[in-house]
Amino acid sequence: MKKSIICLVIIASSFAAFSQPYQLGGGLRFDYNLGLDVKYFVNSNAALCGILGFGNGLALTGLYEIHKTLDIKNLYFYYGGGGHVMNNGYNYFDSRYYVGPSVGINGVVGFEYILKDIPLSLALDLMPIIDTNIGFDLFLGITARYLFKK
Repeated sequence: MKKSIICLVIIASSFAAFSQPYQLGGGLRFDYNLGLDVKYFVNSNAALCGILGFGNGLALTGLYEIHKTLDIKNLYFYYGGGGHVMNNGYNYFDSRYYVGPSVGINGVVGFEYILKDIPLSLALDLMPIIDTNIGFDLFLGITARYLFKK
């Protein structure tokens, strides 16, 4: 157990200090569905992210994310969690469609790359969810975000 904790501390401390590359960004998220995505940095390493998803139904997701820099310039690692509400859903693990309102919790872990010459970022992440209707599901998402303030 002590070795696991020491390894986690070493990994966490290996990230460089973060200075936010932008304040506000908005764009499109592609996973099993299509979504509108907005991210707002509340301080130098934490952001709020909102996603309005369309597809098998409507979903509204809110996330709190911690951002860390990596040794590669303009590449950031992030992780966090939050929740969602939706009116219909499809579980891709058991191939079942669920009708009706539901709520759930979300996790997120991913990477974001900020393009150097244009105000655009590209993100790739995994978002596990646990939902009252569909149970467990895992989304692999790609987000393209325009950066309003850099």
